[in-house]
Amino acid sequence: MQPLTPIPSPLTTLTPFGRYNDGHPSLFAVQPGVPIQAALEHISNLLDIAESLASQSAHLGAPDSQQLGHACSYLVEMAKATVEACLEGIEGARRTF
Repeated sequence: MQPLTPIPSPLTTLTPFGRYNDGHPSLFAVQPGVPIQAALEHISNLLDIAESLASQSAHLGAPDSQQLGHACSYLVEMAKATVEACLEGIEGARRTF
């Protein structure tokens, strides 16, 4: 009987986000090498905060709601980039297994 080969734990990949202008590099990036479990917990926190801000903005008038809307947009962009980094890391782990 052959010994079981351990399945590598998937890690995030480098995923840039926060483009500010076409032709320029992104301002931010999800860092490679973060365990997927930790990244998923971070995504959950980002989306919880975005949900709370969106709810608050629904009860405020402009311009306060506009500022909260921009904050929500940035939080969702961070969460989306982290999801993409997780998916790429999982796919990379599958290819090596």
